[in-house]
Amino acid sequence: GWLKASNGHESATSQYAEDGTAIALALEHGPNSDQWEALTAAQVQTATLCWHQTLSVIHRWLGEEDECVDVNQHWWDIGRKEVRLGLTVLGKVIDAPPESRAKFVGTGKPDFYVVSKGEGAKALVIDHKSGRGEVLPSNVNPQLRMNAVLVWLRHPEVVEVTVAIIQPLTGKPVIAVFDNEALVMAKEWLDGVLAAEKAATAQDRCAGDWCQYCPC
Repeated sequence: GWLKASNGHESATSQYAEDGTAIALALEHGPNSDQWEALTAAQVQTATLCWHQTLSVIHRWLGEEDECVDVNQHWWDIGRKEVRLGLTVLGKVIDAPPESRAKFVGTGKPDFYVVSKGEGAKALVIDHKSGRGEVLPSNVNPQLRMNAVLVWLRHPEVVEVTVAIIQPLTGKPVIAVFDNEALVMAKEWLDGVLAAEKAATAQDRCAGDWCQYCPC
């Protein structure tokens, strides 16, 4: 917060951000929820596209030949939504609710993730984007890479993590798969990022328009 103020940047909530928050809440609770009913007509259109693309991605992740909406819906229902995960100073990943007293070196909050059952479990991590802004593809997106690592460490039975960006206003979902080797490399990358952040000084920081998204 102090960095934004000292550089003349003020927090601002844009209409795009408000739309994104409303749509995310509606997706979390589903099409038959009060949150969905509260959307504007334009928001409903975007949310509906996100919803259908989400079920399609779940179908692809399951690898089923025939698509069944009820099966896809089931996996959505049992998945975890808007759960913040935190990497502790001890190297473990646990849930990181606001009231947690654990010390974290980094946290991430996937919009949605689900883990299959049994040995050799696989996970699916989805990030919804309701706007038209340009984002990095799933295979090189730092946010999704970090979330993939966090889910992997949170669920040790997982051997593969599929990540997907769903941004219907710009096209079809973009999917990437992290196998065990890729997850190890992603963990090494994350460790490097966190180490660099810990060693950073005020001179290394760079305030800009992106600071409006900081919750502090």
